[in-house]
Amino acid sequence: EFFGGASRSPSFGAGDQRRSFVPSIDVVETDEAYRVTAELPGLSEEDFTVEVEDGTLTLKGEKRSREETETEGVRRSETHYGKFERRIRFREPVSEDAVAASYRDGVLTVTLPRPEEPQPAVRQVPVETG
Repeated sequence: EFFGGASRSPSFGAGDQRRSFVPSIDVVETDEAYRVTAELPGLSEEDFTVEVEDGTLTLKGEKRSREETETEGVRRSETHYGKFERRIRFREPVSEDAVAASYRDGVLTVTLPRPEEPQPAVRQVPVETG
């Protein structure tokens, strides 16, 4: 299976796009904000950036990992790496100055608050009598 023979699945070559890392993303919408979570296992905070511009959230970075195993005297070493970039455009405005992000246990959470809708000013109109 290691060389793609026994499983009859093709062996992917270097640079094959199917090998690149693409983080899984969930987007939850509430009345107050959008919440985006991205799975970034094995990455440190230095491996990715979070940007927001013109209503578009961009997550980009690079994943590098190396895995070594030994089974029945056969040593197997695999290196996975790849640059990634995910863009999410929101259909309604977000308060870009109030966007917050946290990263814990391989999960990035980005909260993009919606701007508060201005409340119409109530103005009392004087009634003339005459």
